[in-house]
Amino acid sequence: MKDRILAHLHLHAVLPALEDFVANCEDAKKMIQGKNFALKIGVLRGPSQTLVFRNGKIFCEDEWGAISLWLPTCRQLNHLFEQRGFCFPIPWGNLFQIGKLSTFKKLTNLFQEWMRPSPEAMKNSEFFKKHIAIMQRLLIRGTAVIGELDPVARKIARNIPSGLVTFEIDGIDAACWIRLEGGQLTAGSGSPLESPDARVILSDPEVIFLAMHKQLDSLAAVGSGRLKIFGLVPLVDGLNLIMDRIALYLKP
Repeated sequence: MKDRILAHLHLHAVLPALEDFVANCEDAKKMIQGKNFALKIGVLRGPSQTLVFRNGKIFCEDEWGAISLWLPTCRQLNHLFEQRGFCFPIPWGNLFQIGKLSTFKKLTNLFQEWMRPSPEAMKNSEFFKKHIAIMQRLLIRGTAVIGELDPVARKIARNIPSGLVTFEIDGIDAACWIRLEGGQLTAGSGSPLESPDARVILSDPEVIFLAMHKQLDSLAAVGSGRLKIFGLVPLVDGLNLIMDRIALYLKP
């Protein structure tokens, strides 16, 4: 169960973060410039995700003619993402473009450096803001994954109000949203077209960093004004409980 949930997190929360990474990192943009291809990564008879490289951007979307990398098990897929342990990816599909996998490997190596920055890098305010923008959207996508698959999170989702919540950070382009409807969670980047039932606004981006590392005191953050919640508070409280369970699977 744990390997399966972690595989879904890697495919549907971490891998889509490459879109935000490329948008925020000049070196990453240069790395994929002129590289137009699609790559599908997944588990045989299990979850998968397709990355499309096009015109200097990355997005997740089903694409015909993708290079495919299949792993025999969820555990091996997790080893691939964590760059440890044994894994045996099986290439399939458009093998004429398999040489472009080197671009993906270089990109993910750079992404790993960005996601685990040195203390010195985090002192750079511009880098810190970009890092936090990526992390917030990753966390929200991860919350939707956990809410669908983790047994405890599913129980929480069935017992809190349905609705739409938006998340914003003052001064940073990191808007995203999550919707709970009928016990099912979906998430996305940007601002939704309809009005939300609740809004979460962070005046201090460090709150996201603390949340990812399970060091956040939500009550203290609200009391100090670093975290502001408007609207349907019970929905936000329930989603926060679900978000806390990400750390049981995905290590920062």
